[in-house]
This record gives sequence, C-alpha cells and structure tokens, in this order.
Amino acid sequence: MLWAGPELGLGCERIIPYPDGFETELRRSGGMPPPAVPAGTILPQPRQHDPWERPDRFVGLQVSVTFANGVHMLRDDLAGPDQQANFALVVSRFWRKETDADTLWLWIAPLPPEGEVTLAVSWPSCGIESAAVEFEGALVRPARTE
Repeated sequence: MLWAGPELGLGCERIIPYPDGFETELRRSGGMPPPAVPAGTILPQPRQHDPWERPDRFVGLQVSVTFANGVHMLRDDLAGPDQQANFALVVSRFWRKETDADTLWLWIAPLPPEGEVTLAVSWPSCGIESAAVEFEGALVRPARTE
C-alpha cells in the first residue's frame, strides 16, 4: 500500500518486467470520489484517452520514478501528452480493457539498474502530500545467462 486514509487508499499492486521496461499497476480503493474540477476550468485534452470511455479517477495524481543511478522522471499531468523521446526515463500512462476505472497502468522504461527504485506519488487534492514505495531494481531485470 502506498497510502491509506479514511476515505481513499492507493496501492502499487504489481510490477511486470519486460526486456525493455516494466509495467506498474496502481489501484485506488475506498469511496472517495475523484476530486471535483472547479467550475470554468478547461482541462487539456489528452493525446490519449481511455478507449472504453471510463471516467478518469486519477485527475491530479503526480507520479515520480527515481533509479539508483539518479535518473528521475516526474509526471504531473498523466492525462496530458506522452513525454518526448529524448528523456532518459519514460513514464507513460496506458489503459487495459480488463481493468476498471480504479486502476492506473504505467509503462516505465528503460529497465532500472541494480539498486533501489523509488516510485513516489502525491495527490494534494485527495490529501496525499507524499507517499512512496521502494524496490530493488535488479528484481525487474532479466536474469543473466553466461
């Protein structure tokens, strides 16, 4: 669990490694609705959107990833366009049909080096100022065969 409060919880459910990066599944729980958007606010239209038209229950969530070698990426607009390809670390949102609106999928590339990886979130509109989970980067790297 990344963060738990009386009305909202946010957990890192799983990490799925691939040869060139890994997926992370974040899940919100509890009855707290997503934060309301103030009247008159014009939200940027995302480059990508959920093709199944589910509500975005992660508006305002900020995610950062830091590798042991100091490579870091902060995504403070998950609904916005993907990052440019010239970043050393990519954190990109995507959707899966089989999951519900309370699940957020992130693609993170490249694979981390050995050492600690920190996945941190903040969600001020939901009362989450800072929460993080750490894991060993070598655990999401393919085993070496020699």
